[in-house]
Amino acid sequence: MQILYFNEAVRLVCANLQALRRAFGAAWERVAHCLTVLFNAANLAEVRQMASVTVRRVADTASEFPRFVVGHGGVEVTLQAVGAADDPDELSLLQRVRVIAIEKVAMSAAIPV
Repeated sequence: MQILYFNEAVRLVCANLQALRRAFGAAWERVAHCLTVLFNAANLAEVRQMASVTVRRVADTASEFPRFVVGHGGVEVTLQAVGAADDPDELSLLQRVRVIAIEKVAMSAAIPV
């Protein structure tokens, strides 16, 4: 899958292990796992098949493209499906998503690090 970044700040946090460690402390490995899964998958349907991560759709009427959250161990990676038109058939949509823009990487407030 082709990975883009929503802005320079997100790109810099995801750029290397040292930046991940600074930003996420002990949870950096969970963030790295999510990013690795995204980088190695051909599309979001493959990501959803991975037992170690969850993929959920985010309702967003303001965005031109569908948005998703990929989660793992309290880490949430919010991304936008670039160039993929919305489709009520979620599996079909996930299969067509081959380019994403990572908007945000954050820890879930409900999960302690």
